[in-house]
Amino acid sequence: IGNNSGVNWVHAHPMFRASPLIYSGILGMVEIIDDKSNHIDNLFKYKDNSIMLAYQDLDLNSDGTINRINLNSDAWRSCFGMINGQSCINWYSDDSNPYVNVLYHVTTHNVMKISLLNGTDSFRNMYIGVCDKYNNIKKFYNVLADDGYRNPQHIDILCISPANRVSIMIDLFEFEDNKAYIFLYNFDLTQVLNVSSNEEN
Repeated sequence: IGNNSGVNWVHAHPMFRASPLIYSGILGMVEIIDDKSNHIDNLFKYKDNSIMLAYQDLDLNSDGTINRINLNSDAWRSCFGMINGQSCINWYSDDSNPYVNVLYHVTTHNVMKISLLNGTDSFRNMYIGVCDKYNNIKKFYNVLADDGYRNPQHIDILCISPANRVSIMIDLFEFEDNKAYIFLYNFDLTQVLNVSSNEEN
């Protein structure tokens, strides 16, 4: 591999068949560490405190199977979100769906590195945040993207466009009971920029 350091993803590119395969979860994430950035990773001694999360939009039928009816529509928004193959986000206001699971990760270290991929076929931007168990929004560090390490940004919201990747870092000692929660802000770009359309445009 001749790439510079960065968070990358792999998926198939057969003619006109890439989207159905990605939507079905056939994808993966790869972190490349080159000689220039190797010393940074050695400082942290990543073990169970480094995880990779791939987000995808999906629609579910009433029996929990995947519905592909909107797959080739433009700018659709699914009703559910999947991370690493597990349905865990319900974009409905009703949270009673039995096919939505709570995901969690246990680590033996306080400093966590979390790499995230927006692998959605629906063109939904992800706006992520981190909060404590009382829903108090906390700041985190944006440290890595697909093009390599960056000067850390101390922020409380981060947009990840489709097919983009980032890595964030948090210190669990800054959270009550050492528990942090990653969440997605429930809005799209039109709400962030207060953009609207009319019949003339």
